[in-house]
Amino acid sequence: MLDEWSFLGFLTPPLFVPVLVALLLFWGVRRVMSHFGLYRFLWQPVLADIAIFTLLLWAVLILSGALPAGGQT
Repeated sequence: MLDEWSFLGFLTPPLFVPVLVALLLFWGVRRVMSHFGLYRFLWQPVLADIAIFTLLLWAVLILSGALPAGGQT
């Protein structure tokens, strides 16, 4: 079972750090997309934001080794 982490006296879930890393990456991607006007090509920009954040969180979890990579049995 996953244990909670103590951060400055507060108990945080183990997913806290990967979510923060993904959030920082997401803010950067969103800033670049806004700068180049890529949101005007999207039908639902909010759904695209959710999808981008989900993919970034998945990538952070895979690269950190928290999730098993595909194809391993």
